[in-house]
Amino acid sequence: MGPSAVADDAFHALANPTRRAVLENLAVTPATVSELAAPFAMQRPSFVQHLAVLERSRLVTSQKRGRGRTYELAPSGSQSSRTGWRRVGSCGKRHWTSAIVASNSSNSRSPTHDHRQHLRSDP
Repeated sequence: MGPSAVADDAFHALANPTRRAVLENLAVTPATVSELAAPFAMQRPSFVQHLAVLERSRLVTSQKRGRGRTYELAPSGSQSSRTGWRRVGSCGKRHWTSAIVASNSSNSRSPTHDHRQHLRSDP
């Protein structure tokens, strides 16, 4: 998987408020599926799909422990990831909007490129 595909997966994962909330929770401490799902009003299979998207995008990792599974932020950023997610929570959408605008302004593609063709539906 090339860098562009990894970035696409990460932005897709971050586009959903449920997944961003899960990342904010994991920035504090690793948690089980039940602990992560508790604050959300959705069926467990739907919630597990969100976790799968986060894991595929390499933002979280999981380990089987007994009959359950524990999730944590991916080790690639470890402490800096935890700090970054706390910052994201305090800055809100403004932070991501600025980052995306900056990314688009430095993008080498033509200004008429339709970015909507890359959108995928959420689980």
